[in-house]
Amino acid sequence: QKYKPNYLFVFADKFEMLCPVIASVQYKIPICHIEGGDLTEGAIDDNIRHAITKFSHLHFVSINEYKKRLIQLGEEPWRISVTGSPSLDLIKNIKFLKKKELSKKFNFDFKKEYILCTFHPVTNEINNSKKYINNLINCLKKEHKKIIIFTSPNADLSSLKIKQQIKNFSKKFSNVKYLEKLEYVEYLSLMKYCKFMIGNSSSGVIESASLKTKAINIGNRQKGRVIPKNVISCGYNLKDLLSAISKLKKTKNKFYNPYFKKDVSKRIYKFFISKLNKDIVNKKFVDI
Repeated sequence: QKYKPNYLFVFADKFEMLCPVIASVQYKIPICHIEGGDLTEGAIDDNIRHAITKFSHLHFVSINEYKKRLIQLGEEPWRISVTGSPSLDLIKNIKFLKKKELSKKFNFDFKKEYILCTFHPVTNEINNSKKYINNLINCLKKEHKKIIIFTSPNADLSSLKIKQQIKNFSKKFSNVKYLEKLEYVEYLSLMKYCKFMIGNSSSGVIESASLKTKAINIGNRQKGRVIPKNVISCGYNLKDLLSAISKLKKTKNKFYNPYFKKDVSKRIYKFFISKLNKDIVNKKFVDI
């Protein structure tokens, strides 16, 4: 039976992305990978991301540094396009919820000053999850005059431990609110209006500058990524966390986003179309 290949587009670095990738390889389906070349040294995502890179035939990376990293991994330069981060394309065109809408939806007055917290498991340091979230909670107890809004951690191993500690915190303190489920537009709207955000989510590194939001990036989960100047990185212990909050309050607003390029989706589309007639499935490893 004559086989005509389709194309598979995969995004970023989550382990479930390996399933369609591996299934496509034996059928010679061309694989297009968005946001390869990043580093996140505190998470197993690095292993997944680089594995997908080696399976993939076209690459759409966020910044020039990440293109160099793919070349170092043996990828042919003509297969790589520096397009920027697609999530920032979405931010540019999104219709943010108004504070009034958020207040009605989540039963909270969003005109009040609040801190947004998103903390995920550090999968290369999985045994420390409970300690890390407890340090963050103890730090935020000192911000008792502000509202603290926690979002739910992702589904990585040990997330239940983190979630339980957050729930306990929110039950004991009236200024703490835990939001279990959020749509992306809701999350971005929360980021846009918060006093600052704190945690270890990639959104604090990639999206925050485009929303003109100051952020604190905790620990190693995002280590290796290019960090914008609106973000302060710190360690996990209480002293480091308190110091980072103090620094953040004093820093001037610098919201240049290195991950932003205009019309990311169009860049991805144009590069993809330009390669349709090429034999992209048979790859060569380029030695440096």
